[in-house]
This record gives sequence, C-alpha cells and structure tokens, in this order.
Amino acid sequence: MGNEIKIKKETLDSLIFFYFGFTLDEDYCDIITRIIEKAYVDATNQGAFNTIADPRKAKLSKYGKDGKGGSFKIVLDRIGILEKDEMVNFDGWHNETCNMLIKLYDKNGLKDIFTYGNAQKWINMTLKYIFLLNGISNNNAESILEKSSKICRYSSDFHIPIDSYIIDELWDPKKKVKLPVKDNAKKGRDYLYKTPSEYVKGWSNWVECDYLDALGTWREVTGINPLVWESEHWINRAKKRKRKNITNK
Repeated sequence: MGNEIKIKKETLDSLIFFYFGFTLDEDYCDIITRIIEKAYVDATNQGAFNTIADPRKAKLSKYGKDGKGGSFKIVLDRIGILEKDEMVNFDGWHNETCNMLIKLYDKNGLKDIFTYGNAQKWINMTLKYIFLLNGISNNNAESILEKSSKICRYSSDFHIPIDSYIIDELWDPKKKVKLPVKDNAKKGRDYLYKTPSEYVKGWSNWVECDYLDALGTWREVTGINPLVWESEHWINRAKKRKRKNITNK
C-alpha cells in the first residue's frame, strides 16, 4: 500500500463537490469543463480584474464561454492535445496556448485586461487541479483517471501557477529567481521585505518575458516536481499571511 490513504467515497465526493461542483463518477468532459471554469475564476479574480467596470467584465465573460472560438473552448481543446498517446513538447504547448488566449482577447479589445500573467495562471491552475484529482485513489474514478493519467505524464514539466504567495516565496536572493521588480523596490533583491510581492510587478500584469525569465531561473535552482514544490511553498506562505493578518487585527 505504501503511503496510499484510503478515503470513504462519500467523504471524497462531498469535498470535491463542495470545491468544484462535481463528483469523480460524472462524465469526464463535464469534469474537465468544471475544472477549467474554476481555474478561470482563480486567474481572473484578482488584480486589475477587480477594478474593471461592469460593462468590461461582461465583455470579458462574453469571449470566455460564448461561441466556438471562446477561450474556454480553446483551453478544453488544448488540454485534449495532452490526452493523446503521442506526447508533445510541453513548454511549446504551454507558450502557444497562452498566446492563443491573449490573441483572442486582444482581437476583442481586451489587450490591457487579459495578460500573459492571467493566461499562465489559468492554464497552470487547470493542470494543477487535474494533477491533484488524478492522485486521489478512488475505485469509481475511472472516467477521469484514464485521460488525466495521460495528462499527468507531463507533470515533471508542469509550471508553477504564479501569484503573490509564490512571488513572496521566490523573492529569497539565494534562490536567484529572476522577478520583474518594481521601480520602488529601491533596496533591491538583497533586502528581505516582509511582503516581497508588494515590490514586484503584480502577476496579473506580467508579460511573456517576465514569466519565462522567472520560470527559467526557477528551474535552474530547483530539481523537484514543480507542483510538489509549489504545494509546500504556497501553503507555507499562506500560513504566514494568515498569522500576519490575525496579529494585525
């Protein structure tokens, strides 16, 4: 059995349904669609999106779900490529997918709203959720395991979903991860700010080179599965933020 943990089906169904709105015995396409929708909320629920006037939010949503060329369908179709028997270059797939999404929003007058930072988080959170669900042992999950297992063949190449928590964890100058520092970070990377992400360009404003520089240098200084690293460090930073917020009350 190793480190396998058995969870009652009823408990697992309740937890997954509470978070995603489905259970693992549902149709695979429905499951993946809900995962994409959840990841989209994660990618568009912070930063600049919170300050958009209602008409622009409506327009953003329109080019998400509506039509055959909607961004949701783009993500669904691109995920389908990873489900095929023949494997592809993951980094190339990822970059092309992000740029396809940006091109769609650019074409519809939302160039300054949907960025590479938003695209990377949407794609990366989608894959993270698939990775986590794939790791759950459940006899009634065959519908998702068959295809999600193929997607998870790429797990060692998956990217970290960049957000403010991860930026804080990447700040340590010893890690030497390249980050797009704001002009007001006068003390630079050698200074251990309490909240380093306040001195780095917000992730939702990152352009392609910001993201690729951070990804490339992160890979140079680590040697473990990216989502394993991300899980540990994201939780670590979230706990620190929580303790800080409690202390400041």
